[in-house]
Amino acid sequence: MADPPFTVNEEYVQDTTKKLQFNEFQEQPRSVQPSSMPKQAAIRDRGISVLSLTVVVLLGVVVQLVVGLGSYSGKGRPPMHGDFEAQRHWMEITHHLPVQEWYRNTSSNNLQYWGLDYPPLTAYHSKLMGWIAHRIDPSWVALSESQGIETASHKLFMRLSAVLSHLLTFTPGVVLWLSVKRPLTIHPVHEALLIVLFPGLISVDHGHFQYNSISLGLFLISVYFLVYRKTVIASIFFVLALNYKQMELYHSLPIFVYILAVSLKLYYHQTEKYIVVDFLQSAANLWTVGLTTLCTFLLMWTPLAYFGDENTAVDAIKRIFPFERGLFEDKVASVWCAFNPIGRFTDIDRSLMMKFSMTIVLFSSLPSLLILFLAPTSRFLRLTLFIVSLNFFLFSYQVHEKSILLAAVPALLLMQEMPLVVFSFLTTASCSLFSLCIKDDNERHLLLFFGYFIYAFTVLPKSEGRGRYLFLLRGLLSFFLNMLEMYGTPPTRYPHFYPYITAVYSCVCFLCDLIYLNYYLIQSYLLAGPKPKTE
Repeated sequence: MADPPFTVNEEYVQDTTKKLQFNEFQEQPRSVQPSSMPKQAAIRDRGISVLSLTVVVLLGVVVQLVVGLGSYSGKGRPPMHGDFEAQRHWMEITHHLPVQEWYRNTSSNNLQYWGLDYPPLTAYHSKLMGWIAHRIDPSWVALSESQGIETASHKLFMRLSAVLSHLLTFTPGVVLWLSVKRPLTIHPVHEALLIVLFPGLISVDHGHFQYNSISLGLFLISVYFLVYRKTVIASIFFVLALNYKQMELYHSLPIFVYILAVSLKLYYHQTEKYIVVDFLQSAANLWTVGLTTLCTFLLMWTPLAYFGDENTAVDAIKRIFPFERGLFEDKVASVWCAFNPIGRFTDIDRSLMMKFSMTIVLFSSLPSLLILFLAPTSRFLRLTLFIVSLNFFLFSYQVHEKSILLAAVPALLLMQEMPLVVFSFLTTASCSLFSLCIKDDNERHLLLFFGYFIYAFTVLPKSEGRGRYLFLLRGLLSFFLNMLEMYGTPPTRYPHFYPYITAVYSCVCFLCDLIYLNYYLIQSYLLAGPKPKTE
């Protein structure tokens, strides 16, 4: 019998014994699915005990609390203060003002003073925290009178709220992820420590002060369910993440493509050698996910319309996408900031630059999205999330330095597959945030960054060979530039010279990472994907 024109790679075939079975691009079936067994057993099967994981989580809480003892954004810097005051102010206005005034400039809500500019779930979270704060001490959220409050008791409340939010959202996402069976290159306890203690997130949320862990935790939970093809549940959690912070759009394209790909039911006819599309089943799958997504969005936005007025939702959308802020903020490691002295991108018309930057993001993301559509496996999903979120950070409009966290979390999920690349990226990502630490009087965070760097170096497998020393060199260069930011005397004409040099160096490192990640993804697909059979 003649050989068929091509064969289906068994990596993507769920059951090769069926005569009518097309490449559904599913990974090899597991003997025991973590989704169908107790959580403790799933964790134990991964090689990390519940006790070990508990100790790791508690250690993370301790580090968060210690970091929280330091300064925060805008401390002692009236009249605007900083992000700490912004989060408190949102609790104030959502607790006291009617819904229609949350996103609107009124006599009681001056949008120029930290106006609410995040989606409804952030507003609801702020309202809950404002209600709790009012119950404990009304002066913390007193309308207008509480602006700029800096009492020790209020700082403790805010710090504990960030730790609790982290525990309730990000930590469950980490626990679920650690229960997923994957090939191991580093010990799972080390993996857990390196995820929980990632200093970039700890510095921003528990030092500078924000609640990034909530949206990132919801995103992690969504990825967990996507790995097991639970697209309906995954879509709910991702919509919640998107409705907490609109920057989750960085992750939206890969998740959309992945859900689309796994929802399509395709079969390969072994005898006639053609592909059959089950349109009814595919349409039913897409309809279910689409309806779930729509209902979740309606659940998030209906209170604005019901308790507000006909313009409340429109006001919110205008606040959520503040394109008038400009191309980038501060000295961020994006392409537009790093190469602005050469390209003069800030002088280009705003609307034109917005279209150009979005075109670059989409164009640079197409190869990885196409591969993900053709081969929607867990590994390719995580790689594409990393690639596309990094594309957004480097090339999109209106980027600030904290946005690198959106690329860092997908990177954490690839730690077992490519530790050298991931550790190198995470070190650079943390160091790129150091100018923010200096601004907040949190220079000691550099010790946290350096400790994480040294620990990651000791964990790197010996099989990485000379790559270990490249990682060491890259990290030491980052810390050298951070030291210059602290102690160097910049040229009089260029007072921000050292933060800018750090941004340029970080941007170049990120571009190199992006090139390698695309190469690795394409090579992996070509090696594993369906190919013509050669005789």
